[in-house]
Amino acid sequence: MARKSLKIFVPLDVDYPDNVRIIHAGEAAELLYIRGLCLVKRLLSDGYIDAVQLPRLGLSNVEERVQRLVDVGLWERMPAVENRAEAMGYVVVGWLERNDTAEEIVAKRQKKIDAGTKGGIQSGKSRRKSPKQPGHSSNEANASTTWSNIDTDTDVDTDVDTDSTSLADIDRFRNCREGMSGVGNAAMNIYFGLDEA
Repeated sequence: MARKSLKIFVPLDVDYPDNVRIIHAGEAAELLYIRGLCLVKRLLSDGYIDAVQLPRLGLSNVEERVQRLVDVGLWERMPAVENRAEAMGYVVVGWLERNDTAEEIVAKRQKKIDAGTKGGIQSGKSRRKSPKQPGHSSNEANASTTWSNIDTDTDVDTDVDTDSTSLADIDRFRNCREGMSGVGNAAMNIYFGLDEA
């Protein structure tokens, strides 16, 4: 059975190069369009791109490319999400018609996490009931240890079961949490299965 990837993907119709708007936009704008699709999917922005993010896509003549996308109707200009008078952003036309909203994506991820946790607990219970077979490891996951049991401040942890949760895992968790903010914290909490946001 094929292993599922943890990566996220952008749905791209195989006929997209034949779209009249893509043809009129030209190759340079087409590349910005594709990179823009990847950006809004990764950021879970519901199709919105803030203008300050565009130079980070690594393309030259970004202003010209953006104008072509706007001219052919692939992107629309709109005020930036933040209340800055000079700020401008863009929205990918039709994004929400072909993609789930950020809220729906987060809910689906949480549902998968919950199902995996439930399955892991059931698996542990059934392994404890079955007789030990020679040649099989007796080590099993400790389903009672969750990331919400971890003290995330910087002092020494005394409440973590280090037999079932490695200190390296705890350090990775802390480093991720310290490097994230806002939506990032919510995403990290979902990834690590925390209830708090």
